[in-house]
Amino acid sequence: MKLKKYVKKFKESSKKNLLIGLTGGIGSGKSTALKFFEKYGCYIVSADDKVKKILTNKKNCDKILLRYPEVSDRFGLLDKKKLALLIFKNKRVKKFIEGLIHPEVISEILKEIRNIEGKVIAVEIPLLFESGLEEAFDLVVSVVCDNKKRVERLVKRGMSKSEIYYRIKAQETDETRIRKSDAVIYNDGSISGMEKEVKNLCGILKEIIK
Repeated sequence: MKLKKYVKKFKESSKKNLLIGLTGGIGSGKSTALKFFEKYGCYIVSADDKVKKILTNKKNCDKILLRYPEVSDRFGLLDKKKLALLIFKNKRVKKFIEGLIHPEVISEILKEIRNIEGKVIAVEIPLLFESGLEEAFDLVVSVVCDNKKRVERLVKRGMSKSEIYYRIKAQETDETRIRKSDAVIYNDGSISGMEKEVKNLCGILKEIIK
């Protein structure tokens, strides 16, 4: 789902702040990178956290379960793992779910950053390019990682390899992310190495906003 209609609203927030769009493929380490942005003085927002909150809303869950009862658990409640797998397997489901929750996610992000001034704000949006939101940010930063390492990490989290490949296939490639980004954080080595990259980048960003 394209969300370009929200670009102008993000631009209004970026007049008072330096707005960073942080993205990356599943298992790339972008959530860890976001924590480092916070550690080194940035205000952070996670779209994934907003999605989790929205999917606890009974009204939204009921809409999903009414249309796709197969994603319920044994108690009749929404099973987020089943939903995620169905989304990545079925484009029609993906379109419906994105149409339902993405506008609400963006509205929640805009509401949170509306009254902030003079900050570097890092907003983690996994599907930044896919949703057409890259133009909403002053800078776009991508976290990239070797696919083999991504799979290893995700298997440790309990995901099956088939589920992982469905998700990776549904997202932009790292090659595309690198080409479209203003800065790239490589997460093929140690966590401390990635932290150093984020620290250096934050130092540059804070100088820009002075």
